[in-house]
Amino acid sequence: MLGEDHRARQRERVFGADLRQLGETRHRGFERGGVAVFDLGIADPAIVPIELGDAAENFAPSALDLFTVDGVLYGMPYAVENLAFFRNTDLVPEAPATWDEVFTITEEVVGGGA
Repeated sequence: MLGEDHRARQRERVFGADLRQLGETRHRGFERGGVAVFDLGIADPAIVPIELGDAAENFAPSALDLFTVDGVLYGMPYAVENLAFFRNTDLVPEAPATWDEVFTITEEVVGGGA
């Protein structure tokens, strides 16, 4: 559980800005620690739900899920990154050189029932 000193520092940081950048790993870290990002004792409407409407289709659902709590979106993904990329050398003996190759190989492997 996060300590009260940590919560106080976070409240100070959020109160001082109109817009707060908080990465998805930090967001989930707060939740695992028992404190939701939007539950830092900040008075409404400091943190409000985001309505994307049709624009939601421009985002990967998994990216939006990182900032969604109880079905409500509270943050915007600004980047999706992959820290490591693995391949099964039995299925893909040669490493792809481009993302187009990755997509093609993925379709072939998944289409083949792997």
